[in-house]
Amino acid sequence: MTTSGRWLRARWLPLVAGLLAAAPVIVSTVRAVADSWTPYGDRAVIAARSFDVLSTHPPLVGQYTQWSQILGRPIFSPGPMLYWLLAIPAHLGSTALPIWMAVVNVLCILVTVLLARRRGGDVLMFATAIAIPLMCRSLLSETFHDIWNPSTTPLPFTVLCFAAWSVACGEYRLLPLTVLLVSFLIQTHLTFLAPSLGLLVVAVIGLVLVRRSRPAPPSDAAPSDGGSLRPWVWASGVIVVLCWIAPLVNQLFESGNLRLIAKAVLTARGSLGLNAGWHSIVNALGVAPWWLRHPISDPRRLVEVVTAPGWGAQVSCVILLLVLIGGLVAGLVRRQAATASVAAIALVLALAMGAGTASTPTSHLLALTVGYTLWWAAPAGMFVWLTAGWLVVRLAPTFGFRPGFGSRPAGLARRWPAVALALTALLALLIGFRQPLDSDRGEYKPFASVARSLARALPHSDTALVSADPTLQGLELGYTVVYALQRQGATPLVGPDLAGYLGSHYVVGDRHYNDRIELVFNHPPPSGFRVIARVRVRPPSPVSVGVFTVALGPGR
Repeated sequence: MTTSGRWLRARWLPLVAGLLAAAPVIVSTVRAVADSWTPYGDRAVIAARSFDVLSTHPPLVGQYTQWSQILGRPIFSPGPMLYWLLAIPAHLGSTALPIWMAVVNVLCILVTVLLARRRGGDVLMFATAIAIPLMCRSLLSETFHDIWNPSTTPLPFTVLCFAAWSVACGEYRLLPLTVLLVSFLIQTHLTFLAPSLGLLVVAVIGLVLVRRSRPAPPSDAAPSDGGSLRPWVWASGVIVVLCWIAPLVNQLFESGNLRLIAKAVLTARGSLGLNAGWHSIVNALGVAPWWLRHPISDPRRLVEVVTAPGWGAQVSCVILLLVLIGGLVAGLVRRQAATASVAAIALVLALAMGAGTASTPTSHLLALTVGYTLWWAAPAGMFVWLTAGWLVVRLAPTFGFRPGFGSRPAGLARRWPAVALALTALLALLIGFRQPLDSDRGEYKPFASVARSLARALPHSDTALVSADPTLQGLELGYTVVYALQRQGATPLVGPDLAGYLGSHYVVGDRHYNDRIELVFNHPPPSGFRVIARVRVRPPSPVSVGVFTVALGPGR
């Protein structure tokens, strides 16, 4: 049997459990593709900038951030790794983007379940496989195939939690993966700066302590390359350089985006405060935690954060935190790396969650962003609950309690994995098919028809100016048209109304263009323009219902 065959045979159970747990991802993606998924608004900006990765002007920074309002000038997420991830599917077409993100998320679930088995055996593996679809139930269905930067992070962050735990237990071969995930999450959304770096610090400290605690090999022992930490540290260093060279180039030679981020953070005035931070911890960990609830809208999440939770939720949260503190102390006293590190990771997640919420600015309506900046609280809360249960089982013998796992009948001992697989499949499929359709599917078919109309009307255009109605509705479609032109091989140019999100390369300035595309919402097109598409957006569209008119005029 080949090496890959032996690997698959040894891990078939977690792989099957992971695939079953990924049912909500697969179902939501199939539904989105059937609805003619098309990028619009921020998603179309991401698609366009991802298309640019393989061009002569690759992006050096990430997505436009609402923190720009503080300084009154464009500020972007720290880096372009999300664009790198989507670069190839962006060239393959609109449908390739959600399918690729679904593949990435399914892989994240598979890796999570595999790592859970390494840390806690089959029991933790199945507990994780069952918890993942329950956690998915607390997020919007489009999260699992969406390319919007907040949507692309929950499942990679779940992998990071388990990878950091594994590294802290001495699995140094996972250090490059951990560094890669930390870089991706921080570059994709700034809200991951504190939790991701916190997990990396715990992982590295745990790894160093584990390596130091092992007895040194005899002086006459032959060196073992397989046990050497150095190549993996070097690989991690190379990954850091490759991941962060683009933001550093921008910082040194272009807009200085990292400096602007720091300036915006230091300039911000007013914040949600410590009470809101504590409320977010209670809502994420206390009964019933966010990861077991239905998804809610942004304003309601803000209300939950600023409103004191019930006493039951607060008491249960305190009990959970005490379990984690007890696990940390017990692990340090007994020098048990797995116990101490997982408790430390869980406490870091809680602290980062509270600190991130407390420091959220209240100016410029930025407080509303907690509706999506706290999406990572769902996988974090799931991880804390799973590991708290693992700690209780691990520490139970200390208090004279021994779970009777060994007293099961032999027949049940053989059958319980099959029962657990069946339960995972039933739960995941039930959640997958009962989750609502994409909340923004009202844009998909109308905007897809606009892209097809452009392909027919401008089959040979070299350069085209996209001019949009300066309203939210016009901008939403404007970015879709920009990406559609790229897919046709044309060079899209935009005015200042669209350039803020896309970057200076798209600004028309005094450049010449062959055609002009005018987008108007609920208004007639300009005189002398030829209408090439007219579409109506209907509920459940999040933008106002109305008619988009796409008109074509001469260039200059």
